[in-house]
Amino acid sequence: ELPEYLIPMLQLLKTHTTLEAVKKAQIYAGRHLRPYVSTLTAELEMYAGSDQPFRNFAAALNSPEVNTFTIALQQAQKTDKVQSLRIMDAQIKMMRELKHENYNRLIQNKPMEMNKFNVAVIGCIVIYPMVIVIQSLMQGFASL
Repeated sequence: ELPEYLIPMLQLLKTHTTLEAVKKAQIYAGRHLRPYVSTLTAELEMYAGSDQPFRNFAAALNSPEVNTFTIALQQAQKTDKVQSLRIMDAQIKMMRELKHENYNRLIQNKPMEMNKFNVAVIGCIVIYPMVIVIQSLMQGFASL
């Protein structure tokens, strides 16, 4: 969820104020991230011009990526426009890489999750004929 929110927010930060970017990017926040983003928006309105709302956001999420993002955002706000755009582009690139890593992790874990079902299906396929064979043998020996 985090890259899906931070990438659009970083794009919006290039052309909007911080508060406007956070408000407009709220629609990209997933259901787990949305409460934190709402708190961030409220704190940005209360503490205009302060870095504290982003530090609180990073602390609440307890994520190294958010901490890195917060530091980069603070640096971007303290530099000129060209350097600020470079910092934001670097952050966007990093978030895209994080997104790809998450997708790759999901792709690697899916077969393992499906393995449970495969074992159950194969077990049923093997057990059912075995039960029929055993019952047939028992009936055959009983009739002797």
